[in-house]
Amino acid sequence: QQEQQKADWRALDLNAEKREIDRLKAELDAHQNRDFDFTSSFARKSYEQETQRLEKEISDLKFKMYALRQELIAYKTAEIPETDGNICFFEEELNRNDMREIMNRGIEKCLGACAVFCGSDEAGYTFVAGSKSLNMTEIAADLRVKFGAKGGGSPEMIQGSVNATEAQIREYFRA
Repeated sequence: QQEQQKADWRALDLNAEKREIDRLKAELDAHQNRDFDFTSSFARKSYEQETQRLEKEISDLKFKMYALRQELIAYKTAEIPETDGNICFFEEELNRNDMREIMNRGIEKCLGACAVFCGSDEAGYTFVAGSKSLNMTEIAADLRVKFGAKGGGSPEMIQGSVNATEAQIREYFRA
């Protein structure tokens, strides 16, 4: 439970970082779209310095957010038990790189497939799935037939989207 609290805290911290990056991007956009009188070198230099400051602040926050995401992924994947079967991992908000990172870590903990889904029952899910032992292109074909999934990949890894519920997807990977 303490590990879950740490993971929840990291997720909250990550959301705060996202909001701060969005705020700084808006500030930078407003700064860059302002009408400036560049007749003096002082005005031009001041504008360039402010732009550089905002860009550096955004870059620093993105780096911090990346580190927090990696830490959160480490906490979440540490909770995944080893299994002879498949692993299904669901999150509402992940980018493709995070999904692949979770999948790669999950593959090490299962003999079947590790599938990572991002989205919701209402909006549908994007997914990344991989395996060391199964032909994932066959899984992709089966997901197309059963759920109308879109996507593809290689025998080791597939990615795409599917309009099915979490319960339906979990049941599919249990079978």
